[in-house]
This record gives sequence, C-alpha cells and structure tokens, in this order.
Amino acid sequence: MPKIMHIATPIDKAAKLVKARFELKVTRTIDPEAECFKFDPERITQVFINLFSNAARYFREGVPPVVHVDVRRDGDKVRIRVQDNGIGIPKDKAAYVFERFYQVERHRGQNSTGLGLAIVKHIALYHGGNVSVVSEPDAGAEFHLRIPY
Repeated sequence: MPKIMHIATPIDKAAKLVKARFELKVTRTIDPEAECFKFDPERITQVFINLFSNAARYFREGVPPVVHVDVRRDGDKVRIRVQDNGIGIPKDKAAYVFERFYQVERHRGQNSTGLGLAIVKHIALYHGGNVSVVSEPDAGAEFHLRIPY
C-alpha cells in the first residue's frame, strides 16, 4: 500500500539484504526535494533488491561490483537512477530486458529466471511510472525509474 516514506529506507534495506549474500558496495545521493514521497515500501524495496542483485551477479571480472543510487525530483515525478559498473547490456538486447523470462546471457554459471527486471517494470507501472535502461557492454548499466511525486 503506497504511503509517504523516506526513500533511503528501502535503499538501505535492500543493500543490507543483498550484501548479506554478495559482495557489493552501494552508495546513494538523495535530493532533499525527493527524500519523502508516496510509494509502496515493500515493492520499491523489491526494485532495489532486484537491481542490486543483478549488479552483484553480473560484474566485470576483477572489478568489485559497485552501485550508485541517485534520487531526484523532476517536475511532478521522482527519478531514481541506479547505476552499476558491471558487464553491461548490448544495445540490441536492452529493449528486451524487461520482458518476462528474457535473459541476455548466462554469466559465470549464474542461474536466472529472467523475472527480476520484469518485476521492476511491473512495480514501476503499479506506481503509475516507468523504467528504462541505458547500457553498453563493459560499461555498466544505468536504470531509470520514474514515478509520480
């Protein structure tokens, strides 16, 4: 159920849960105008868990996985950017990553259902927003979640 909350809470909760299982450094920048707004805390926590888990799984060999979360107010929306330093997504595959069961590739024996980013998309839609990705191979991925303020 959506309610007015601090966005730092689901970021920190997701980081703690993912770091219990994977090596991952999470940093965050939150614009004071966007630190509190209306969202479903369980669902938004799931967004961060999914994005952080992907960053921890799909890292570049020899490069410790790092994620930076940037939260800003953008007019009547809140823009949440989650940027990682992982293996990235080929441009021709980026359009499909939010489809259920789609997997870009198997990476170092990782088991994946192909549901994590589809769940992120549906949570964005549930909030009346959207999600997109900008990425290139070996340059990490940058996910943009936009939801109403």
